[in-house]
Amino acid sequence: MTISAEETQKLVEQTEKMMHELNVPVRDTWKGYSGENLDDGMTNGIWYGPRLLNIQIVADGTPAAQAGWVYEVDGHQSRAHDKFTIHIAKKDLENKHVFVHELVHFLQRTNEELGETYVPLKSHTYEDYEKYVDQRSEREAHFVQLHYIISNELQLIPEEIKASFISMIKGTSLFDPNFPEICISAKENGILI
Repeated sequence: MTISAEETQKLVEQTEKMMHELNVPVRDTWKGYSGENLDDGMTNGIWYGPRLLNIQIVADGTPAAQAGWVYEVDGHQSRAHDKFTIHIAKKDLENKHVFVHELVHFLQRTNEELGETYVPLKSHTYEDYEKYVDQRSEREAHFVQLHYIISNELQLIPEEIKASFISMIKGTSLFDPNFPEICISAKENGILI
């Protein structure tokens, strides 16, 4: 199953707005959902062709984001994406924060220097999760995701920690050295999946 173009646009625009509000940089090859399309040039054979961002609902698995190709665009600091696909498991369909997290990856800055050091999550041990969430791309995605949760999905936060958790998220910055521990706490309390 694929999310409709209208729903995809709504989610992208909501994510982009949050990124701007939270000062999380959006790549300069992105000109807005309805703007000039510098993405998908490989498949379309031209710039400004149809947008090919695709959000698929799959039977099971972990959320994932992947570009078919990533390429440089003259005069821009970030790369563009071709045939970018996001997979969301059916069980996460109601958790829009999962979509937001993956869409941050679609919208965030990408270039060779920023992409070379990515460390995938190998296990869910404290040490591996801390390393994983402390890298720039994951830190940005988790930061926007947690702000989305406290703005739109409060029901995910256990009642006994709700006030302190909201205060903690509102009081932290993207560069807070304790941010990985905040993410670990959110995971341990079932807020992040």
